[in-house]
Amino acid sequence: MKLTVVVVTLIWGAMFSSLQWTIIGEVSAHVFVFRNGESVASTSVAAKGDLEGRLLVGEDSRVTVTNLTSSDVGLYRVEVKLSDGSATHHSTIVVVGEPPETTDSRLTAFVNTSDDNFIRLSCGAFMFSGFPPVSVIWKDPVGQMLASTGFSEKYFTLDLDTEVARPGLYSCQLDCRHPSNCCLDDQSPLRQWANIEVQTNKVSGENKKSREEDYVPVANFSSLVRRVQELEVAMTAQDCKESGVAAMAHLVHRQAKCDQLDTLIVRLSETEKKISDMENVSRIIKQMQDELNLVNHTLKLFQLHSEDDMKTVNQSFNNLRLQSEKETMDIKEKLKNILSKQQRVEDRMSTFNERMTQVNETMSETDDRISSLTDWRLKESDYRNQLTGNLSAVTRDVTVLRTETHKDMATVRSRISDIDNALSTQVKRSDATHSAIYANLSSLTRMAKQPAYGGCPVEKGYVLYNKRCLKLYTIGQDYQTARRRCQADGAHLFHFKSREEDGPPLLMLMDTNGQQINPKLGQGLWIGADDIVTEGNFLWSDGTPLIRGSPLWSSGQPDDAGRAEDCVEIAYPNNFVLNDFQCGLKFHHPMKLTMVVVTVIWGVILSTLQWTIIAGGPAGVDTGTRVVTRCKGENLVLTEGNADVPSRVLVYRNDRLVASTFTNASRDLQRRLFVDAQSSVTLRNLSTSDLGVYRVEVTHSDGSSVISSMRLVVGEPPEITGSRLVVVSDTSDLSLIRLRCGAVTFLGFPPVSVIWRDPVGQLLASTGFSEQYFTLDLPVTLARPGRYSCHLDCRDPNDCCLDNQSPLRQWAQIDVQIDKMSSEDSVPLANFSSLVQRVKDLETAATSQDCGDSGVAAMAYLVHRQAKCDQLESFIDRLSAAENTIQNILQRPSYSGCPVDKGYVLYNKRCLKLYTIKQDYQTARRRCETDGAHLFNLKSRELDGPPLLLLLDTMGQELSSTLGQGLWIGADDTVTEGHFLWSDGTTLLRGSPLWSTGQPDDANGNEDCVEVAQPSNIVINDFTCSVKLGFVCQADIEMQ
Repeated sequence: MKLTVVVVTLIWGAMFSSLQWTIIGEVSAHVFVFRNGESVASTSVAAKGDLEGRLLVGEDSRVTVTNLTSSDVGLYRVEVKLSDGSATHHSTIVVVGEPPETTDSRLTAFVNTSDDNFIRLSCGAFMFSGFPPVSVIWKDPVGQMLASTGFSEKYFTLDLDTEVARPGLYSCQLDCRHPSNCCLDDQSPLRQWANIEVQTNKVSGENKKSREEDYVPVANFSSLVRRVQELEVAMTAQDCKESGVAAMAHLVHRQAKCDQLDTLIVRLSETEKKISDMENVSRIIKQMQDELNLVNHTLKLFQLHSEDDMKTVNQSFNNLRLQSEKETMDIKEKLKNILSKQQRVEDRMSTFNERMTQVNETMSETDDRISSLTDWRLKESDYRNQLTGNLSAVTRDVTVLRTETHKDMATVRSRISDIDNALSTQVKRSDATHSAIYANLSSLTRMAKQPAYGGCPVEKGYVLYNKRCLKLYTIGQDYQTARRRCQADGAHLFHFKSREEDGPPLLMLMDTNGQQINPKLGQGLWIGADDIVTEGNFLWSDGTPLIRGSPLWSSGQPDDAGRAEDCVEIAYPNNFVLNDFQCGLKFHHPMKLTMVVVTVIWGVILSTLQWTIIAGGPAGVDTGTRVVTRCKGENLVLTEGNADVPSRVLVYRNDRLVASTFTNASRDLQRRLFVDAQSSVTLRNLSTSDLGVYRVEVTHSDGSSVISSMRLVVGEPPEITGSRLVVVSDTSDLSLIRLRCGAVTFLGFPPVSVIWRDPVGQLLASTGFSEQYFTLDLPVTLARPGRYSCHLDCRDPNDCCLDNQSPLRQWAQIDVQIDKMSSEDSVPLANFSSLVQRVKDLETAATSQDCGDSGVAAMAYLVHRQAKCDQLESFIDRLSAAENTIQNILQRPSYSGCPVDKGYVLYNKRCLKLYTIKQDYQTARRRCETDGAHLFNLKSRELDGPPLLLLLDTMGQELSSTLGQGLWIGADDTVTEGHFLWSDGTTLLRGSPLWSTGQPDDANGNEDCVEVAQPSNIVINDFTCSVKLGFVCQADIEMQ
């Protein structure tokens, strides 16, 4: 059986509007097609419903869905039963994408904000981000790709620090990582770059550093100066003779240097021959060493087999001896049991005789009792006759009583019938009265729930609550952006000056919109107070003070934590409280309009979807279809019920009824999709098969109804080798530095990307993805030296379906060193450019001058010699490379004397092996012992440090610079607390210079094992033995 799961994102519309499954080379007997576990078509049954005429099953086992629509999302399974009785299964998750939309069907870029320190570029304006949501990438004047730094008010933004920004043409473009991702035609205007010219106006001064890319090497400049001098000599000659003499003079001057070329060629040839000989010798030695290792391995196996055979013989003999001893003991035990049983039989015979005597005595007593019983029988006959007479008298009395009771019961039944008729009449009257009261009450309830709009700017979405105009926003923003948004509506942030007066309207607004104020400080709502103007002096936006001793503050607030909390939020742990917090964080916030309160809330996406069903609304109100993305395993609330309004609920998926108030869900939704008595609809434990278009129809007792629709997409987190990002560099190209971030084994859904941060904090976009790694290409002339970091580009906390504490959310870092030219080795680019132009002018003039044969011949010879001399530098570089190759061959590790069959290699007379799979200390030690080795003994930084670093470098690894993330080595104090011993039994002194500063400290009383790290130099540290780290094993084998 084959199972193939593929996530397919297709374009909703005419382009790429079909999907095919084809089974090649298989003779099928029958084809079945399922969607979300439900059979929708087969070879003999055509598709019905929304798939009719679009889902086709061909005779060649080809299954096609044409003219895709949003209702086609789901998990499709094609099952093919073959003629030989076997079957194959092919599964595909289909997600239908939608293109983004902008105001004028093209991108527009402009400078949003600009001052001496900061430039903000905006690109948009987006009415809809598409699905999956797209982003925007930027290109600076030198072609480097930059990542957007945010999204605000329909525009993606790029923030540029004027200190590092390059002046020139900046461009923005949709970040469509695959041509079909944005669901746009190749000729669509939305695929074009939008350009904006940026002037940085950098401040000049003594402390202003010139850009390194504006300089060129002195060597190039000097070479060009010599060329100018040669041309000027030729041009200033009085005649052709002088020109030839000048050329010959220059030729003689350069002859000394050119003569070195032949010597270097000979030396290079000898060096390359020596390298070839050394490679051949090294190869022969390696072959001989491999054969010797194979012989040693064979001898070792023979020895092991011989020892195993001897152990088997000894074990068999011991087993036979133990078996004989056991059989002898069994025989003795059986004889003992027989004698014991014989003794018990004799004891039982004696007991039996005694009991027979007792039985005879009992029989004699029984005869005496029988005689007494005869006398009692005579007396019993007299008593029986007397009792018979008494029973006859009682029977006569009961007959009389029964007759009288029947007469009384008939009278009671007649009276009960009259009472029942009267009660029925009264119940009918009560029901009619109750129905009238209920109808009036429903009408009054709807009227009471409708908010008054008098005096409020309803065109801007404001509603009156307790003489206050309130409005709710649900997009998170920082404090300053929230305040400006309020001012754009002619309002200001909410003034919460009294719990009694301002609390009820705020709660009413939140309840009306199906929201709750977060009880946690630091996750509440922005309100209109801050101490930005004067530290410690909090003012409301109307200028009135907010006293630090006000009872509105939470306990211990305001505290100005980190000296960065200048704005005020409101939370609700058990009552309304205020707290000062960092202004730059994105929060909910309220607004205020003139003398009435206007509350606007900016927040994060809720963990469950809530659709408000308005009782008594117009019949058939449709709230529209929205795209909702949730993570696999989460719960989703489709509707919040209303216990006060009786309702009937119908739930559809892809236009098929899957559950209702009276019918439970079945198939893949069984025990997961629930419609409760209060008309609330919940889908639990989301899976990839749940994606589709859901429609909930709620019909109320008064005949009104509300229809709510959503398109559900279930996301999955990315998967990365080692559960954390790793960044490595590739410097094989001298003109380019390539950084690689990964290794990503699954991109998740929707697929994630990676953004980069350079040493000055600027965000860069990845330039590609190859072999599980996102890449960033940095031209050496443009790259900045320092620390680069990569991070998953999760635009929203729920985008990547990862926990906030997941290691995958951490930045991976790498230090990049660039050999930049110093000011002494470079000259300004402007000077170099002017000199290049001078050379061009002189060459043009030289070609137009008519010289005799002597001058021409001399110049030709000079040029010929110059061409040969120009090879000098090339031969010098080749010679240097050849000498380095020889040095590397001499420094190659020898495998002599190491168990190479187990992966050990000789480094500076030490056989070492690196394990990158992390284990706790005891497991690591046992793993080394399994190899006949032990954990590495780092007794000397000078002697043991170099082979350790050489091992790590050979394996492409680095020693961690952070204590607690290093490698296990062979020392611990598990036997005697405080007395550290190496694995060979020697002592590791507590005062050894190998210890890191302040170590060993036995933190928390449980650090008994030793790791090695390299914060600045190789140091050791005591650490918890149960923590899993990499480790190095050392095999104590002498050199051969």
